[in-house]
Amino acid sequence: MSDHRDLKVFRLSNSNALSLYKETRGIKGSDNLAIRSQLTRAAFSIAANIVEGNKSPSAKKFRQHVQTAIDSSHELDYHLETVRDLDLLELEKASHALRNNEEVRKMLSGLWTYLDCTARREEEERERKKRRPRATTADAGSRGGEAS
Repeated sequence: MSDHRDLKVFRLSNSNALSLYKETRGIKGSDNLAIRSQLTRAAFSIAANIVEGNKSPSAKKFRQHVQTAIDSSHELDYHLETVRDLDLLELEKASHALRNNEEVRKMLSGLWTYLDCTARREEEERERKKRRPRATTADAGSRGGEAS
């Protein structure tokens, strides 16, 4: 796979995570520490799973990481709605973050579909290689002798 920074979905998810980190620094109080932590963890998890998946040896493994990123995106929606409803984050900022997260999730879904097709092709290729008869050393020697 290419460098993760070449993926638009990584760049957008990373930008969203950094923005949310900065926006949520204003959430004060020990009572709000848990929700702030969960929100930022979910946001950074999306980008981190793209990075980790992109370094995977197969499309199947990458697809698993993309699914985890999608799951984290849904979790992030919940945390954003919660901080919005508790008036811990301004309505406009929360709405903007939810829209950005939805865009990331759409991109992740497209990437998942692409990787699913690629994983199926990889599996089909492995199956073809298993069924292909292998030449033995004796076969190779007898062919060489027949050419004389």
